Amino acid sequence: MMKKLVGGLLICPLLSSSIALAAETITPAIATSVPTATVTAAATPTTTTPNSILPKIKMDWRFDLIKEQNQASTRGVGLKETEKANDEGKDIRFTIPYIRFDLSGKFNDYTSYRLKFRLNKSTGLSIPNVDDTGEALDYAYVDQKITKDLSVRIGKQVLYHGGWESFPSSRDSYSYSLASFSAYRTGVGAFYKLFDKQKFNLQVTNNGHGEYNQQRLLYGGGYEGYFFDGLVAPIISYHVDPRTAQKSGGSTPGKDRTVLDSDWIATKTEYFAIGNRSNFMNFTLDIDYLLNRFGSQDKSKNDSDDSSYVSTLAYQYESFRPQVKFAYSRDEENGVKYANRYDWHTVLEFSPDPKADLRYHVGWSGQKFKYLVGSNKGITQLNQSYILGMAGSF
Repeated sequence: MMKKLVGGLLICPLLSSSIALAAETITPAIATSVPTATVTAAATPTTTTPNSILPKIKMDWRFDLIKEQNQASTRGVGLKETEKANDEGKDIRFTIPYIRFDLSGKFNDYTSYRLKFRLNKSTGLSIPNVDDTGEALDYAYVDQKITKDLSVRIGKQVLYHGGWESFPSSRDSYSYSLASFSAYRTGVGAFYKLFDKQKFNLQVTNNGHGEYNQQRLLYGGGYEGYFFDGLVAPIISYHVDPRTAQKSGGSTPGKDRTVLDSDWIATKTEYFAIGNRSNFMNFTLDIDYLLNRFGSQDKSKNDSDDSSYVSTLAYQYESFRPQVKFAYSRDEENGVKYANRYDWHTVLEFSPDPKADLRYHVGWSGQKFKYLVGSNKGITQLNQSYILGMAGSF
């Protein structure tokens, strides 16, 4: 009778559960072998296959026809009219200011990675003898999820500093304030989301001074908020870039030091930014204040500051997106106001297909320096650019 039952199980595997239970009762060894395939099938989805870690490849690019005009002028003592200097320059050219390959993928549900290469940057070392990566490499990191809202990032990553001005990719930027800059550093970052709307970050990275005997690391953090459906979206960041500097005529350092001798002094640069983004109707208004404070190596002198006030207004109307931006900056050297700088642009973007990441843009940008002291006192430098181009990704 057992042989008949076993033959029935082999010929017709879809018998009722009562027969399977009977078979388990009569012959445990046979019953054990029957559900083995079922257990294996249930475990299969959690197994990582080789194809699951293959990267997604994306290319971002921008192509422009740009016309530049540079003009310097000076006002002599007692003159009412501005005299133009002889260093006017004009330039017209095609340019590819932005092109990159972006690779991203997952090892599993908790660990992902990203690599980003720029083809219009040098492959030389970005910070010589520190992280051994070239300027063309922006990203090379692994993200590890600790919890649903907390993740740790290890490797070369962007430094999350600045206001909303620093958020757009350089592919989508047309002018920059004096205190704005982008930095890609190798280090560790922790990122936390609260209620999916409030974001916090902490980062510790190389300081970026290109010193092999790096003694101190850059550290800092930031916060991004979101309230009232985007009507109020504050942002704030603060980073400290400490380092040791050699006094003029000091001795050459040996190994890393924890105690500075008379030839060495501690300096630091502080990066502070605060801003707000307001989304209302189809408008987006960004207002930022940025301050970069450079510590003086001479205690008898004051710190040097670069500060910027930035405002950007954009409006989305169907496929069109006009935007205007203005930034006022002050350059202070050793506590003395050295120059004023003004940056601006006005641009119209057109995206013909909402399903495709492709746009056309036309615009005008400018930058103006007014030197207040020193050998350049009285000189005004004006740089203007007219842009016609397109950008996209695939």
